[in-house]
Amino acid sequence: MRVGFGYDVHPWAEGRPLILGGVRIPHEKGLAGHSDADALLHAVIDALLGAAALGDIGQHFPDSSPMYANFSSLLFLKEVAALLQRHRYRPVNIDATLVLERPKIAPYVEQMRKNIAEGLQLDVGAVSVKATTSEKKWGLSGERKAWPPSQWRLLSSFHNSTGPIQIGHVLNAIFYSCIQINQILSLIRPFGSKSVLKYRIYIDEVGNPDLESSDNPNHRFLSLSGVVFELSYVKNIVHPQLEALKTKYFNSHPDDPVILHRKELLNARPPFECLKDANIRHQFDKELLNLLEQWTYVVISVCLDKKRHKETYTVWRYDPYHYCLAILLERYVFFLEQSMAKGDVMAESRGGKEDTRLKRAFRRLWESGTDFIAPERFQRVLTSRELKVKQKQNNISGLQIADLIAHPSRNEILYENKFKAHPPARFGEKIIQILTHKYYQRGNKIYGKKML
Repeated sequence: MRVGFGYDVHPWAEGRPLILGGVRIPHEKGLAGHSDADALLHAVIDALLGAAALGDIGQHFPDSSPMYANFSSLLFLKEVAALLQRHRYRPVNIDATLVLERPKIAPYVEQMRKNIAEGLQLDVGAVSVKATTSEKKWGLSGERKAWPPSQWRLLSSFHNSTGPIQIGHVLNAIFYSCIQINQILSLIRPFGSKSVLKYRIYIDEVGNPDLESSDNPNHRFLSLSGVVFELSYVKNIVHPQLEALKTKYFNSHPDDPVILHRKELLNARPPFECLKDANIRHQFDKELLNLLEQWTYVVISVCLDKKRHKETYTVWRYDPYHYCLAILLERYVFFLEQSMAKGDVMAESRGGKEDTRLKRAFRRLWESGTDFIAPERFQRVLTSRELKVKQKQNNISGLQIADLIAHPSRNEILYENKFKAHPPARFGEKIIQILTHKYYQRGNKIYGKKML
């Protein structure tokens, strides 16, 4: 668990706009500063960076750099959110208190909360912005002796985990006179309790699992790619945003939802015909990639060279799918243990015998474990002995996202291991760039992609 404290002071300045929390507020003066001088966001950013021990806002966005002149602090906030994500942190909640006598900010607080929540990919209910005046706190009755009218101050608190996510609550942060009193009560969800965080890994398969087809160059490789999301994050952030994107471009409706399929998207097949228009394609790709970049998730991909394994082992211990699944779920178990969380597993339905094969492979791992992980470790962090198998037509956001990243991830692994002569196509390359900081890591070592 990590807690950060942020504090900022700016003098008033003539001829400057007053911007707080990304909202321009009508006032006769603004705040002096190199950027837009948004002291609210600056304090929040310092709290975020402090919690992760990543320095302060001045180190990342120095006021000596011309490029940051009049720069929007909302962009600073998004940059810091991405930095935290690369270091495996995600904020849980923000509590900020403004201390100022004028102007009144009550009409703008909700928009401030929305701006901060959007920048950090949080539910707006996880962001609190409050305001108070100095008079009653200090008993000065408006004398303003202890609070110079030329200054504006803010206190912000941030609460985060040592894993990707750990729930906690910053209950209050109080500023009194010249003494800063930061009262924080943290409620940690103990591992194994009913309130422990729950994740789900959504798995997509690329290739033919049949070992006998390994001599065919087109069927030589089998890969499994898993996308790990915290379930409440999917409900509150990912699913609504993905649905909004589909509605905007493809008129998706709750009664008849559009399901994203990689092949159909690339080829602009129904219901994605609008993507034949180059301008629409460019804008859609930009928004989709932006979501894939902003969302908080972890990727684990495993790729098996069936031909090489067939030649190496005269007796095949597991079928190819079971072998890939074992390696994938070993890493998923590592992730859950590191995050002090629990989770389950969902794969796309292939129908009939294929679904039976998937469930049987999963159950064997639950009951028998692997050479490296005892079954008790699987059972301790996995909430079910049964694999969840769903069709994409059920409009499962996680499965659609897994489908979008599975081919690029597979092609990246094959190219890195010299099984592909050419680098991935342009759009796939952009996804690969995003996945660079999404792959599961332990320390400085990447565990999120593996060639077998």
